[in-house]
Amino acid sequence: WKTSSCTVQSRLQAMLCFANFWFLSLLFSFTAAARLEEQQDLHEGRLHQGMHLDENETVLCGSSAVQITTSWVLPVLDLTGPFESTWRAIPVSVTDEFKISGYLLCIRNELMKRPDLPVVCPAANIGQPVHLVVQTVARPAHELYLKAFAGAFANVGGFATLATQAASMFLSTAGAAAIASLAANPSDFNLDALISTLMEKMDHSSTKVVKLYSDRLAGARNSAFLTLSDPTRKGFAGGVVKFKCTEGVAPGTQHSRAYVTLESRDENLPITAKHLALLIISLAA
Repeated sequence: WKTSSCTVQSRLQAMLCFANFWFLSLLFSFTAAARLEEQQDLHEGRLHQGMHLDENETVLCGSSAVQITTSWVLPVLDLTGPFESTWRAIPVSVTDEFKISGYLLCIRNELMKRPDLPVVCPAANIGQPVHLVVQTVARPAHELYLKAFAGAFANVGGFATLATQAASMFLSTAGAAAIASLAANPSDFNLDALISTLMEKMDHSSTKVVKLYSDRLAGARNSAFLTLSDPTRKGFAGGVVKFKCTEGVAPGTQHSRAYVTLESRDENLPITAKHLALLIISLAA
């Protein structure tokens, strides 16, 4: 009987040990899941508070996130690779119209891979307008653009106004104030420095994530293209910026060429990829 009693007692202890082990395992699983969820919530909260998202940015702006083309005629070739590596200028002509499509953030990042690449136009069009059409624009930004340029050719002063507005959207108060100071007396020289500074500060702004990863910039695709045609006659929808095709000398050479330019008090300033980047995100954000 004693032996039988011990055996029963041993079985009960074993069952209790197993029950305790099962309970502790279950508790550990729930605790681990709760901690994981808490970490995810914390991570998401930090993202919204302005932490850098280089990994997320890389995922969003992968190899196929942006497409660059120059033709509307099929087959349309993706020229993003040549733009990054071999292009010597961004073209706009009767047969070649530069177009870039993708998420706004990725469009901005792509253009900033070749920030100083100039935009060129045909010599036959010197003195004529060249239009940048942004497919989807934000109404407040478009109204600001209309006020800045008043329907005329885009100019250095109006561009500085847009840069100041962009700084207020994408930078901290101190960063925006620094840009506003540069834009207070715009010139050909400091406009170039202003845009470079703005783009650099956007990459390190504590508010970058809050702004650049909003639905408008990371949740919807957009496109922009350059054209010699009058967009209103062609029925193109979206915001339109009007530049002028002007003769100039290529940097480091004695050869003249027709460039797409901003009007200036001194001589017209050729626009580059970084000017396009700033205009597109300023009008569409």
